[in-house]
Amino acid sequence: MNECEGPGKVSYVVSSDKFCANCMNYEWQQPADKNNLTRCTKCKCLYYCSKECQVEHWVKVHKQHCKYLAELKVMAQSRHDPLSCPGCKEEAEVGPVEMAKQDNPTLGCPLATNYAPLVFLPDYGDGNKTSAPLPFKLGEMTRQFLTKAEHTVSLMMRILYKMKMTKHAAWTIKPEASLYIYRMVNAFRNTIWTVYISANPG
Repeated sequence: MNECEGPGKVSYVVSSDKFCANCMNYEWQQPADKNNLTRCTKCKCLYYCSKECQVEHWVKVHKQHCKYLAELKVMAQSRHDPLSCPGCKEEAEVGPVEMAKQDNPTLGCPLATNYAPLVFLPDYGDGNKTSAPLPFKLGEMTRQFLTKAEHTVSLMMRILYKMKMTKHAAWTIKPEASLYIYRMVNAFRNTIWTVYISANPG
């Protein structure tokens, strides 16, 4: 259940510029002087242009995530567990022989056995965290995704995983390129997660 694991050298970073998380949530104009942004002292992940923005974002979004980003608690079902993962259980029931057949509709699960997803953040050189644990449940574990966009990206990963398992021509002609596509899709999903910690999904 880990045929396509690993992000490789694909970059996860969304932007190298600091931004106010609350202004991003409401799609307001970002402050011109990024040096005046203050960072959440607990998780060290998000920045704000004012106390008002920080308080508002805490109430609307960050209160749900901060303790998990700060690694004070672990969100339930935020890590991949093959024993309870629906995709892994389906794959085990079908078996490797049937899974390798192109006419078998089961997609399986591409996630590594001990996969603990991270949200990756830019390094601003001021002591901020550059990665943090996922502060929400992993869609593969619950079969409930925060948005259709994330669900679509997860489905793309599963399809590519199935193509590798069945040795589909589209995968085997250039396996390095195919694996790079998988890693790009995985990186795009992390971009979605990075947006989620600043803005309400939807």
